[in-house]
Amino acid sequence: MAWLFFLNKIIYNLAGVLLGIMTSIVILQIIARNFFEISVTSSEELARFLMIWVIMLAATVVIRNKKHLAVTYFVELLSPRKQKVLRFFVFACVLIFSTILVFYGFELAKHSMKQIAPASSIPLGYIVASLPISGLISILYTIEHIHDETSQKGVIN
Repeated sequence: MAWLFFLNKIIYNLAGVLLGIMTSIVILQIIARNFFEISVTSSEELARFLMIWVIMLAATVVIRNKKHLAVTYFVELLSPRKQKVLRFFVFACVLIFSTILVFYGFELAKHSMKQIAPASSIPLGYIVASLPISGLISILYTIEHIHDETSQKGVIN
């Protein structure tokens, strides 16, 4: 599944670029307001939209790299067999949640295409599309984790 590694690299870099653009927009907005007394209304909206995309893309990277927040103290007290059962339970929860994101996110994105953001004139469906896209990518990564767990690979690089 080398293509998933490549996909993760693309998503990671894309999220970084979007974060950089978002930060630049916010900094320019601060400079424009404080030094030139100019307010660019669409910049706040664009920064908010970019933040949504960055968060949703970064969430998939976190799932792929197994770096999500976890309290492992109690898990480590379990036997290896029970730890494995717990990991599969977590995988199942992620799959269920991601499937909900894909299904309802797609419906919401479809209906949101008719709504236009007031300042930037961007159809909100493009912003909401981050939900089903991140859900689909999360499903792929979780299936990869399940495959690795069942084939006893262990750690994913």
